[in-house]
Amino acid sequence: MLGFLKKQRVNFFITWFILVCSCNQAYKPKPKGYNQIQFPEKKFEKITVSNVYSFKKNSQANHKIDNERFWVTLKYEKLKAEILITHKEILNYNELNEFVQESYKLIGRHQIKAESIIEKRVVTPKKTHAVLFEINGEVASPYQFITTDSTRNFLRAALYLDNPAANDSIMPVVEYLKNDVNHILNTLVWDGR
Repeated sequence: MLGFLKKQRVNFFITWFILVCSCNQAYKPKPKGYNQIQFPEKKFEKITVSNVYSFKKNSQANHKIDNERFWVTLKYEKLKAEILITHKEILNYNELNEFVQESYKLIGRHQIKAESIIEKRVVTPKKTHAVLFEINGEVASPYQFITTDSTRNFLRAALYLDNPAANDSIMPVVEYLKNDVNHILNTLVWDGR
């Protein structure tokens, strides 16, 4: 009986030693990860809007044209985003000023959640002047531009996300779509009416 108790005591100390020695590292939870997003190869197709303007869009986006107002909606179903392109006809210089001011007001609405708003003036390869707006933070519209031919047409394009989320998780999607917005601007051609 004494031998049995010695064996039990030895087993107890061995088990206790293993448990104590195996628990010497602090537990570190795994960092939060995000899904890897695979983007299809881009193919572009030309869209003409009622002989007012045309551009090339990503064929992955479904498009809807409002021929009364000359507006275009590009819907990315899989990415849960859309690009809304709005057009306004300029009748006089004061109207152009109003359109620009209205665009700045719409962008200003993002200041509540925006970390920063970066404004950049650009000239496209087709010599179109535009102002790009990059809005950083958890906002619904992280990228926009306004442009005009200065005489008859004013155009505003805005990228909208269905569900604004943490920037780190959607950054690849935003970059992919920003490139599409830039491609629209770079291929924009004003057609005569």
